Parts: sequence; C-alpha cells; structure tokens
Amino acid sequence: RRVHGGGQSSAMDLLPRTHDEFRSREYWDNFFIQRKEKAFEWYGDYEELKPYLCQSIKKNHRILTLGCGNSDLSANMYDDGFHQIVNIDFSSIVIDEMNKKNASRPEMQYVEMNMLDLKYEENTFESVLDKGALDALFANDTEATRADVTQMFTEIARVLKPNGTYFCVSLLQDHILRHALNFFALRSDFTVSIAQVKLLSSTSKLVPFIFLATKCPSPVPLSIECQLSSGTHSATTIEEVLSVVSDAQQSTTRRAQLKQIRAGQRVQLDLWMGDAAVSTPRFTVTVIDNKQKGTSGEVGVFLIPQGREHEWMFYTEEGQFQLVEGAGFKRLIIVSLNRGHTFQSMEAVQQELNPRIFELVPEPRETDEKIPYLTVGNSIGERQVQLEIDSAMSGKLVVEDVTEEEKTFRRLIFMSNQNMIQSEVRLLSADESAAKAEKEKKQKVKANKSKGKAGKKKRQQHKSTTSTTQQEEAEDDIQEDHVSTIDWSYLSFDLHKAFVAALAAIPKIFSTQQSVHVVMIGCGGGVLPMFLHQFFPSLHIHIVELDPVVVQVAKEQFGLVENERITIHIADGLLYLRDLAIKTVQDPSIKPHVIYFDVNSNDATVAMTCPPEPFVTVEMLTTVRDVLCPGGMLVLNLACRSAFVYGDVISRLRSVFTGLYESKMDVDTNRIIAAVTDTKVRTNGELLNGAFVLGQQQSSRWDSSFDLGEWATRFKQMLSADEEAALQAKNKKNKKNKKKKKKKQKKKKIR
Repeated sequence: RRVHGGGQSSAMDLLPRTHDEFRSREYWDNFFIQRKEKAFEWYGDYEELKPYLCQSIKKNHRILTLGCGNSDLSANMYDDGFHQIVNIDFSSIVIDEMNKKNASRPEMQYVEMNMLDLKYEENTFESVLDKGALDALFANDTEATRADVTQMFTEIARVLKPNGTYFCVSLLQDHILRHALNFFALRSDFTVSIAQVKLLSSTSKLVPFIFLATKCPSPVPLSIECQLSSGTHSATTIEEVLSVVSDAQQSTTRRAQLKQIRAGQRVQLDLWMGDAAVSTPRFTVTVIDNKQKGTSGEVGVFLIPQGREHEWMFYTEEGQFQLVEGAGFKRLIIVSLNRGHTFQSMEAVQQELNPRIFELVPEPRETDEKIPYLTVGNSIGERQVQLEIDSAMSGKLVVEDVTEEEKTFRRLIFMSNQNMIQSEVRLLSADESAAKAEKEKKQKVKANKSKGKAGKKKRQQHKSTTSTTQQEEAEDDIQEDHVSTIDWSYLSFDLHKAFVAALAAIPKIFSTQQSVHVVMIGCGGGVLPMFLHQFFPSLHIHIVELDPVVVQVAKEQFGLVENERITIHIADGLLYLRDLAIKTVQDPSIKPHVIYFDVNSNDATVAMTCPPEPFVTVEMLTTVRDVLCPGGMLVLNLACRSAFVYGDVISRLRSVFTGLYESKMDVDTNRIIAAVTDTKVRTNGELLNGAFVLGQQQSSRWDSSFDLGEWATRFKQMLSADEEAALQAKNKKNKKNKKKKKKKQKKKKIR
C-alpha cells in the first residue's frame, strides 16, 4: 500500500514493493521524506538493546554506526553517556534531518557516506554498530549482493581496532548468517558470538539477534557461543550455528502465533529440531484449543504412529477436532512423525519433544512438569524407506514399508500429496510366507489328484481341468516373477473392493471359458490388476499409465507382471481411448467389457481431483460408451468436494449411459460410480445375487476381511428425478392393488 498526498505515513505503509528496493538510495530518500522526523525502530528500541550494548561497548569507545537512518538509537545512547558516536548513511536527506534534530548533542556526528567505502583509516573505531543495515544491503542472495556484503565486512574489519567489536542487530536469515560466519568465524583474527534479543512485545513476529564479531590481536580457534531462548549452545561448525539459530527463530514465531489462537481454532507448525542437513521438518504439530472445558487437563500431546498420518481422524480438520473432543484436554498438541527421519522409541520421542512442547502450552510452566502423551496402541510405529525416485511427470515418489500392530505394509507415496497413499500391499513375514507356500502346495497336489480321477462327464472334467490350469498359471506367473512376501489375497483399499463388487454386473465374469477384457486407466502400484490376475483367470487386463517411472516402481517394488493376460501401455489415457475407438470400429471383437478410471489430477485446488475433468466431458464419456462392448461398464473413482460439480458429472453420465450405480466410501470423499450400457438395467437385487455367486466361487481363496456380498450391498441404483417419481408411482400403485386384492380375498372368505 502506498500513501499519496499530505499527512504522515506509518512505516508499514512505506514498505517496498520488492526486497531489492531496500538496497536503493531512492527508496530510502522517499522513506525519510514521507516519515518526516518520526523515527522508526525496526529491530527494537534502546531499552530492549541496552543490556546487550552495555556488555560489548564501553562509554569511552569511539563508535561508528552504519546506515543510521532516522533511528533514535544513537541519540538514546548519547544521552546515556556514549558520546563518541559517528553516524553514517548514504541518504543526504536523512543526514541533514538528523544533524538538525541532534544539534543539542555537539559531540555526535552525522556524515553522508557509503558503508562500502569508509573514509577512515585502519584501526579507527573500538565499535562498529549496525542495526538493520546488513539486512537492508543483503536483501537478495545474488552474486552481486554477496560481493557488496563482503566489501562491507572488509571495510568493517579494516577500521576496527584490535579487540574492537562489530555489533550487528539482524534477523539473521539463513543466507545472511551463513555469509557472516564464513567471513568472520573462519578468520583466525575474529571470534564470533550470537545472542537472541528478548523483545518487550511477546507477540512480535520479528526475531532479532545480536551478531558480535570481535577482532583479536592473536589467532583463536573456531568456537561460537549462541545465547538463545532455549539456552546457551557452543558450536564448532557453521552448520551447527545455522541449526540452533533456525530453531530459535521458529520457536519465537510459534509463540507469537499461539498467542493469537482461540478456542475452536487450529495452528499447524513444523519442528525442524536443529538438523540443518535435512530438507524436511522432523515433526509437524497441530495445536487445537478445545471449545469445551478440558475434563482431562490443561494440555496433552497425541503422537500419531508412523504410517497412520493419512487416516481421516489424524489428517482431516474434522477428524482432528473429533480427536480433541475425545481426548478431553483444553489444548491438544497433535504430533506427526515425518518420513525421512528415524525415531527410536516413544520414550525417546517424548524426551526430544518435551522442550518444544513447553513452548506450545497455554501458559508458562516449569520444564520438569510432566505433560501426558497419548497414542494409538503402545507403539509409535515403524517406517522404512525402500525407494526414493524422481519422476519428471509425477515429482518425487517414495516407497516405504510401515509396520502397524505387527502387520507390515508396503506403500507408494507421491510426495506432491504425501498424506495420500497411492498404493498399498500387505507383506508376509517369513513364517507366513512359508505357511502360504505349504498351503498352495497342498492345494496343487489335491487338484492334480482330482484331475487323475476317471469321470463319466468328460466335458465337465475338461472344463474343471482348464479352469484349474488357468488359475495355476496365473499363480505361477506371480510366483516366478516376484517375491513371495507379498500377500496377493489382501486388498487394502475400499475403492478396490468396490470395483471387484461392481464386476458382478458383468455376466461373463462367472465363466472360466469366456474372456473378459478390462482397460484400467491409471496404474499406481498395480495392486488391483494383480489381485484380479490371481483370482479371475478369465480377465485380460490392459493397464494404461502415462508415467513410465510409475510403471517401473510398480514392477520392481509391488510385483506387477506383464504377460499374456496383463498388457501395459505407456500412454496418455485420453489418447489411448480415442485411438481404441477407431480400432474397435474396424475390429469390434477387441471392445473391452470394463473400463476403469483411477487417475488423479494432481491439482489440489480443483473441486474434483479424481478423475481429471477431461475424462468426464460428454464427448469423452460418449467415446467410452461406444468403445465398450454391448453390456459393458465404465467404473470410475470419483473424488469431489463440490456438490454442484458432483451433480454436473452425474448428469453427464446419465445423459450417456442407461444406468448408474454408486458406492460411497465410509470416510473419504471418494465414491465408485458404475455406468452400464445395458438396455435392461440390472436391479440391486440382481447385482447382489451376482456378487453372491462370484463370492462363492472365489472368496474362500482371498483374505476374509473382504466380504464381496457386503460390498455389493453398498451399491445403490442412481435414479433421476423422473425415474424416482415413476418408481414411487409404481410402488404406490402396486401397494394399492395389493390392498384391493387382500380385501377381495377377505370378502370371498366370508361368503
């Protein structure tokens, strides 16, 4: 915001449009004209800085103040007995103003001068004072600016006397602190110490520090003392100093933020814990104040076990508030243990967190006071990263093994949305893997014996043998191509279970002699196609994935195979479907029975994140319908936060397909929509019966946690308003006719 016309401007009104303006003489001339004679103390006033100044600067010192501006600091120091002060600034406007303003202080000088070219001899001053001048000069981290800063430091070192001090008040941003340390701390003729300034206003978001460089007459070893709000730290490396200062900056910022929190609000903060070598925070904490009175106490800490941060209760705002109410504390601090870091035990995490937690409590407390820690179960979980890989299309991908309640799962995470699990498989322990192999061996022996028995119905025997052989081949493909530690009988995602239940709408799925062709747009870890490959030998699956890196990860880490029943196409899904539409005109026999959309937009700002909008235009939906064989079905994973957008997509689907079914997930915004092309739409009862038959055929072979019949009951036929009205009218009419019939039968009985 800019102020035009008369009147006095506040400093905030005059902040520059860009950081680079801080380096401009024109900007500062305009600033001082607008401010007139009113001083502005950027990093605290004399009373706040006095304790630090008096420790380092004596009243008989000759002091050089760099970039003095219109600050009252030198005047306050003069009145307190520091009389030998020379103030310089490159703005002639402010120098003229300050000379007039300080005419009553005869020994103090104000001189127009550039601090990069000091017009003084060597060893002239006992102290050089800098309050914000370094930060203004170092407004950007370009090569030219670094050269200017080096020149400034060289001039300071030149004019300082032996045992003289450079007293710099700065915010010590990382690039500023690193450059200052490299110049002064690595020299054998300077010692460096750092102190955090305690501002009188506890809500200030500025975190000023004193950077003190003392010129030594003889060489000294590298040792840097940092007096911070968390205590005194002695460092022997630049990286150590950067870490502890960064922690102090964040700690002060957190305190200022939490002063403003109200009941029913939440504040999320990152805790880096002073490790400058890592690129991600060690902890992420969410602080929430309960609207209700805390029945369990003032404050509590909840540790989210590793690998469970994606769960609704811990990830969503609604879930977190529900957790707060259940925990019963007035303030609950929810802590996520971030990936990329190692955590030894719950006790070790508590010990590490305690000093930071005391910064987040509503009121100051004794550091030896115990704050209760809560978690799920008795463990913080275990996470082991198996792979980190960069993709030009998808960004960074991470594969990790997470242990929860003695079960281990392998997960694929796209770091662009790291709180969502892209794919997951359950891993078998060595004992479980051996038991599974023994069970499968017995099943094969039993199957081979049954094939050897003579039977009268040779055709039935041939069908049974063919079915068994197909199933064995499917399993052999998996065993030969990948590790046996993956539990292929287990589906983690409800979305995948819903898709399998939707297959019950395809009559051919029950046959072992007729092939069913499925096109899956989106690969992920390839978990669903591998499940289908093992348990449905009639399926021939075409996977379409845009990103070759995703396919590579699916093959190497999740056991995705490519054979005569699974074909992988590295292609754009939209282009693939349009190309398929042309091919199916020439050869209708290649029309698929099922097309499945499971692809994300990777844009969290849109209302519908799955599938991307181009997949659900009327034009593309019409293409999909025409590509499908008669009686075919489109299944899509729909994730939408807008009722309007959702309604619009359903309207488009209804305009193209003859019938729709919907299965809602319990906690997510996702839902599975099945759109069929039948002229005769299958009722819910028919779908449920089909699922029952399908379940009888296969469910004894997959994990018992997947009840196919139960998932089929979740599908509800979606009727338009007209269809709903017609159905109600029909039901009403049937009810009326039933009542008449019953009445007629009653009269007949009386006669």
